[in-house]
Amino acid sequence: MNISLFFGLLLAFGAGWMMLEKLSFKTVSLEKAAYSMLFGLGLQSWWMFLLDIINFQFSQSVLTVLNLVLIIALSDFDKLKQFKAAAFTNSIKDFVKTQLTNFHAGSAVAWLILIGLFYLIAVKSLFWPTTEHDAIGTFDKLGIWYAIEGKIHVSLYDVKLQGAGGIYPPLFPCSIAYTYLYGAENPKILSLLYYVCTLAIFYAVASRYISNFGAAIFTLVLGWAPEFFSHAALLLSNLPSTAYVAAAALPLFVWYKEREFRYFKIALLGILFSVWLRQDLLAFAVAGFAVVLLYLVKHKQWLPIVLYASAVLTPFAAWSWYVKADLHLSTAERFGAGSAISLQKITMAAAYLWAYIGLGQTGSSPPGYFLYGIAFIFPILLIAFSAKSFFKTWNFTVLYFVAALAFYTLIFLLLDEKLQDASLQSLMESSYKRGMFCFMPIILFQAAATEKVQLFFAAIEKYLWTEE
Repeated sequence: MNISLFFGLLLAFGAGWMMLEKLSFKTVSLEKAAYSMLFGLGLQSWWMFLLDIINFQFSQSVLTVLNLVLIIALSDFDKLKQFKAAAFTNSIKDFVKTQLTNFHAGSAVAWLILIGLFYLIAVKSLFWPTTEHDAIGTFDKLGIWYAIEGKIHVSLYDVKLQGAGGIYPPLFPCSIAYTYLYGAENPKILSLLYYVCTLAIFYAVASRYISNFGAAIFTLVLGWAPEFFSHAALLLSNLPSTAYVAAAALPLFVWYKEREFRYFKIALLGILFSVWLRQDLLAFAVAGFAVVLLYLVKHKQWLPIVLYASAVLTPFAAWSWYVKADLHLSTAERFGAGSAISLQKITMAAAYLWAYIGLGQTGSSPPGYFLYGIAFIFPILLIAFSAKSFFKTWNFTVLYFVAALAFYTLIFLLLDEKLQDASLQSLMESSYKRGMFCFMPIILFQAAATEKVQLFFAAIEKYLWTEE
């Protein structure tokens, strides 16, 4: 990675970090670092979008100035004046000490395996150039053109060569363009960042309810899921989808459970950037809306639902308007929906869903355990084992999971197969299969938070730390 690209990523990270500071998320942690990277990259796509609207070309220098202005504007200069190197060093030491609390050989083994996995996939990712069909046909192609022409409405749209995913919201191709603007030869560094951020967010939230060792084991299950792991070496939008959905769903669960409003603010940013990434992630926005509505009924507070609705509608409305008014694409081209739902389609979707989360096989797709390892069947069994206490304590997460899965499947049932130039079976074996990544952090968190799992890992911790 060259110095220019490192500076660009650091700049995006700094902008994301300062945003979180202003949202009262002031802790120094790996969790905050992951949110900062994701939201900082998402912010770059909004800079590019706004510049495009006012017909001002974006470039490395323009984005550098905008980010520096934001960072300076959000900085607490009174705090900076009181800055002392010794105090900063002590805070880092305290952070490391906190992370090492209850960190024993079991945790070390889990993290060594994860580090090894990251090394292997990083070597593969950064060695091979982009070869994926959707990346070459859409994401990477658009990213290159965005960077060359300095705008989102590039000439590819005028000659209808934007690619099948060219009507997706612009976050991912803008992120790719951002790396090119800062001198990247291979933008797959983004895939590695999305992979690491997803694992960091999952571990941080899971460790609030289970021991560090337990959280590390569940993180390993997530990180080692074969199809998910392989995508850390691919330049496709499914890995960033998982990262942003995790940043939207898991903080939402913490907020609902503990009423920590700072986590609700994180969830708002997570869902805003999710909707700004792919239209089908609206399924998770609807699921989150169901949880916020339940919170309204329970606590009689209107502010969360108003803020959540704004976070969902703003990116959706902005991109819908832009596609129609600026790119001049039709409703069919924008959404590709309108097909009738039939019993045959429902039966087919149900068969594929069962195969992916269970042990069966449908069509030409490999069985679920080949694709996702034990990331679905393992937590399903654990939840069933603690069903009574789980549904009493974490029932709102079940509402979220079921609603997201139902609406996500409904989107595929409504897709126009002629417009997509692909049958429902083909879509279920490609897009739907990869979309299941987004559900893995959610269901694994649910399993990690069950009472019996907590007691199991508490017993392990007690055994490992009890002196003979």
